[in-house]
Amino acid sequence: MSIKKVCSYLLIGGLLFSSLNFDDFPFFSFDFSVYNFIVIIVLILSFGSFVKHISMFSLVLFIFLIFSLLFSLSLNVGGYVNNSVLQHFRGFFLLFYFLSFYKDDPEIIEDSFVLLKNLSVIAGFLQILSLLFFFDPKFGLSYDTYISFDKQFNTVLGVPIFRICPFVGDPNYFATYILIGLLIDLKRIYNREKKKSKVFFLFSCLIFLWTFSRGAFLAFGFSFLVLFTSNNYKRPIKFLLKASFVLFLFIIVVSFLGESRGASSSSSTNERLVLLDLAVEKVGEQFFFGHSPGNHYLDFNRMKMGPHNTYLEILLIYGFFFCFAFFMLLCYIFYNSFMTNNSYLLAHFFLFVIMILFLQYLIFNVFWIWLGFLILLAQNNNYIIQKKEELHENIICN
Repeated sequence: MSIKKVCSYLLIGGLLFSSLNFDDFPFFSFDFSVYNFIVIIVLILSFGSFVKHISMFSLVLFIFLIFSLLFSLSLNVGGYVNNSVLQHFRGFFLLFYFLSFYKDDPEIIEDSFVLLKNLSVIAGFLQILSLLFFFDPKFGLSYDTYISFDKQFNTVLGVPIFRICPFVGDPNYFATYILIGLLIDLKRIYNREKKKSKVFFLFSCLIFLWTFSRGAFLAFGFSFLVLFTSNNYKRPIKFLLKASFVLFLFIIVVSFLGESRGASSSSSTNERLVLLDLAVEKVGEQFFFGHSPGNHYLDFNRMKMGPHNTYLEILLIYGFFFCFAFFMLLCYIFYNSFMTNNSYLLAHFFLFVIMILFLQYLIFNVFWIWLGFLILLAQNNNYIIQKKEELHENIICN
């Protein structure tokens, strides 16, 4: 196995354990992030090769991101700065690393996201067993998570259920680890690129559904439709795929109805609407340059919370100019996929832009790696098209 594959597997497969520290495990007493340790190991393994692969585009983008972070911090010197700054820097570096080191090998990142999906599915199944036999969603460990596990016990249509989210503490973010790999698996199964186990794929879908993440269902359902209806398939298959999409919409509606049975000012839907209003108000206070990481949180019910929307999160933290650059990247990816009728890239694009509509992703490493993967797919798509045009011109000339 090549160094590139090992490093990609470690960085993307290790995302599942991002919330863990070494002192969460028996026999370890030092407080250090497991994922930071993985990043250090990867740098040791690949530093020489990585430096040789640095491209001008990735370097300029990295410098822009660091400058935006420092400039935003300089404007909010008296504000509250926490670990978010280091998390943002780590995210910028991961984007820089993948854009540089894997610019010619996006398929390695694909394999790594499938590995992340498989690990997440296995962890989800083990969490179910841990709950059934030991009544402990944490596998006997004592680690902190983004959201308390106690909040993941919900009632859906009157039935109490636990939303699967091992190690993460939030089923919505955990669903992200699964759905990227699911989309890649779907493409490979239908194109027969690699031999895939359809039984394990269906089992992965079951674990994914058990997260009850409405935003993830919507994003995956729409991407599913885009992937298979933008090509010329026979009508019966189109009908089957559209029917499956309707099923996804039904699941979403059921999920919303389940929550509306106990609708109150404290329901998550109403909370998000209030947070959106507060976020829009706060954006106006520092519209062009933002409030910097850690200073962007909103005061809600005596707690500091984010806007549950990555677009607003970018505006709150970095302001208009950074947000404009982000939209330009998204426009580049969309234009590239749409104009070349690349349904796979288009499906990934919609999966990304819809998913980040419902969550705040900037401190989560998967966001930056995923964005880098999309940019690489777009760049690789341009390269393939250019080679086809050159081949076509050579045929005409000869």
